[in-house]
Amino acid sequence: MNKYILVPVILFVLAAEGISYAQKKSTFANNKIGKKAVANLVMALMSDNTGLRNSALDLVRGCGLDEVVDALIYTLKN
Repeated sequence: MNKYILVPVILFVLAAEGISYAQKKSTFANNKIGKKAVANLVMALMSDNTGLRNSALDLVRGCGLDEVVDALIYTLKN
């Protein structure tokens, strides 16, 4: 009886691993951000709205954008 349960469990684990790898690969491929989005992030970083600024910081941190370094420096100084 255990043999009949073990085979589907192993197949399920292998399928789940393949699906998670495919999702991870697609997230790295979609990490490109357009020029308008970067400009919007810069404006959000310079905003007076604290919640907007924190959300923009989280997005910048997650994407690793080098284009917004000047806006980050401005935000830290002010």
